[in-house]
Amino acid sequence: MSGSTLGYLTANGGKVRWRCETGHAGPVDLQAMIAKHGEDYDLTDTYPPCRECPGVMTFNDCNSMWPRELTQMKVNSAEWWAHTQKQRQKLEAAGWRVRMGKWIGPETRSLRSG
Repeated sequence: MSGSTLGYLTANGGKVRWRCETGHAGPVDLQAMIAKHGEDYDLTDTYPPCRECPGVMTFNDCNSMWPRELTQMKVNSAEWWAHTQKQRQKLEAAGWRVRMGKWIGPETRSLRSG
């Protein structure tokens, strides 16, 4: 059992959180995921769609003092840049934009626009 399978994460405390690239976050229901995918399903480098926006989620193992990201993609690698560019284009096509370093949804209005 790998250190990022649903069975391993459940056996070691079951504290896993998801985080969307736009800022949404929450706890993962591991029992529901096990029922759907099985205990051997590995969360490493999986990017399911966010429930609240067109972004994608990543997972953190929070069973120890310091959360461990369940991704092997290295920041600033060619793979990371390609993934980031693809997701940025997808969000912008859906009307999202970056304002002061954060993604802002299309329904959010500026204070100046009334």
